[in-house]
Amino acid sequence: MPASSLLPLSAENVADRTAMAEPAVDDDARIMEEAAAGRVERFEEIVGRHQSPLFRVAVSRLGDRAAAEDAVQETFLAVFRGRMSFRTDQPFRPWLWTIHKNVCDAWLKKEQRRKSATVRRVTETTVDAVEERLLVRELLERLPTEQAEAVRLRFFGSLTYDEIAAVQECPTPTAKNRVRYALQKLATLLDESEPVKVRHP
Repeated sequence: MPASSLLPLSAENVADRTAMAEPAVDDDARIMEEAAAGRVERFEEIVGRHQSPLFRVAVSRLGDRAAAEDAVQETFLAVFRGRMSFRTDQPFRPWLWTIHKNVCDAWLKKEQRRKSATVRRVTETTVDAVEERLLVRELLERLPTEQAEAVRLRFFGSLTYDEIAAVQECPTPTAKNRVRYALQKLATLLDESEPVKVRHP
């Protein structure tokens, strides 16, 4: 596969791609057939035609330009690897976009697992440890008052959700949601914060 086929998605490159004429979609399958037959240099036309729309959709879905660039590159690599099995009697664009969707879905699932793992780390032990580093106090100030208080009651006061609900004069499910949303926000804030080093006397 020519090295020039998978170009870095710089702003200039994306602009150039966007400026190109709309693809002649009818011959995408023919180009894939030629690439499968050994004319791999033809694959660069596929990249040139579809790189920009794939990138725009990836940015919209993933919310991160670097991740979107990776997703587009991974999509084209998958398409190139699948050139031998591509059926030329089927439409090319739905096949391409299905691969792209699967790549983005996989990235989103991986990111969700990472966030979930971060949330799980914000357990009682983690919260207590961070409190000793004086970080949670600062972060709790950035949460809505009800959520911050619910976290304090749950992890520092060891109150049950029913007890938290009684203290905050709200239904028990509301108390649970306040703790859950607070932990999610704390996890995000912890990811964004540098650990504070505490000097012990």
